[in-house]
Amino acid sequence: QSDGRPIDAIVIGSGLGGLTCAALLSRSGKKVVVLEQHDTAGGCTHTFTEKGYEFDTGVHYVGSGFEPHDGCGLLLASIASGGNIRWAPMDADYDVAVQGDQRLMMPSDRHMLRSRLLHRFPKEGAAIDKYFEAVRAGKQAGALYFVAKIICGFLPQAVASLVRRLLSARFHRISNMTTEQ
Repeated sequence: QSDGRPIDAIVIGSGLGGLTCAALLSRSGKKVVVLEQHDTAGGCTHTFTEKGYEFDTGVHYVGSGFEPHDGCGLLLASIASGGNIRWAPMDADYDVAVQGDQRLMMPSDRHMLRSRLLHRFPKEGAAIDKYFEAVRAGKQAGALYFVAKIICGFLPQAVASLVRRLLSARFHRISNMTTEQ
């Protein structure tokens, strides 16, 4: 329903990014329209049912590298919602990895996960430690990448270009690695 004011912003897509952007613009007094091609808002946050089975379309867990309730994304979601999002902790064992007839319960605590992986794969201690270091490095690089994306919009173009390269280089190097690497 129109209130007669002109539209200040059109947001294409109702995923987490689009809805966060629209909420922040709206809270700052802008009149915002969100356009979505799907019949359900939410992007990768909704589910659908097919032949009696429910499927998640994308996001399964929200967190930041085994540390509950931290991370830039969680902060932005909290700001965009006016603090109205109530985060629920994941179960102690939140998922299961299946290989053939073997099952490995995946705990939300990183120390417990490391312990279980070492128990299941006792000869792979160095590789397991390398994995946890890669997760830590990726988390850190990702945070810098997203900080660059946020602040570069407020900087002169020449400065933004330099800041973007400096803060994003490690993220791009890590995100382009294969699982074998």
